[in-house]
Amino acid sequence: MRKKITFKRVWNKLKDIAYLYTQSFYNRLAHSKDYDKIKKYVMFVGYPRSGHSLIGAILDAHPNILLSHELDVLNLIRSTKSKKTIFSMIVARSQWFAKNGCVWRGYVYKVPNQWQGKYKELLIIGDKKGGASSKKLGSNSDLLVEINDLIKKEMVLIHVIRNPFDNITTRARGGSHIMREVNDELLLQSIQKHFRDVETISKIKKENKFPILDIYIEDFIANTKKEIIRICNFLGVNNISEDYLNDCASIVFESPKKTRNQIHWKPEFIEMVHEQINKYDFLKGYNFYTSAVFLFTLLSKYLSIASLCFCTG
Repeated sequence: MRKKITFKRVWNKLKDIAYLYTQSFYNRLAHSKDYDKIKKYVMFVGYPRSGHSLIGAILDAHPNILLSHELDVLNLIRSTKSKKTIFSMIVARSQWFAKNGCVWRGYVYKVPNQWQGKYKELLIIGDKKGGASSKKLGSNSDLLVEINDLIKKEMVLIHVIRNPFDNITTRARGGSHIMREVNDELLLQSIQKHFRDVETISKIKKENKFPILDIYIEDFIANTKKEIIRICNFLGVNNISEDYLNDCASIVFESPKKTRNQIHWKPEFIEMVHEQINKYDFLKGYNFYTSAVFLFTLLSKYLSIASLCFCTG
């Protein structure tokens, strides 16, 4: 059930908007020279309920990376064509998120002892709005080129992937903060919406205009430090301290949530999703019963440990 609109909620929303605009105005006046050192602009693409918020928060904790949480730059470029205004808004939104404890829809994404909402030297900047971005790009794929032309920095894409059955289930339920009942019609609509987003990403990958990194959330959870290093290398960030890796790993949950088990899936719907999964190379290995990508990671991890024991035994 959605929360009722109350005076308190409206007032808090107005305060958030006021903070965003006043802080971004200050950022532009006081810190716009910092933007000259930016090398890359990062954009998240993917699907709702995939783990974008977790990965975005972890990257925002790096001293050379600043990512806004749910700013929606694709929407922002409709009202401004100023690169420095966009950068200032991104910084302000990151500051807002940190000021509010990095809490979003019941989850806490606060990385202890690190740099969320601030930076030492700003080299990478971007916005985390994965699922909604894919929907907008499905309607107008030229938006990527439009942002690239406006930002005038190298643009790279991060594509977060989760078992589609879990994506679809959580989407159908309205997210963990709503948890509505799911009937056949709602589930079918969610399946169709999900694979419209998948097709959008597939087209972006085939066009090959921008570098794109696939991140499987199951692998990220199983090998957090290794995956963070892989992402930082993709972004061209070499300053990766052990403290940063340890602090980031401390907020990652122990295993991926299998929300598919929270509702009843009819066999025909399971088969429908399996057929769609098999159309896309970056989804192959996923199925209703397990996450083959995740199992492969665990197997590799086991074999590495076994090999180490054999060599040292």
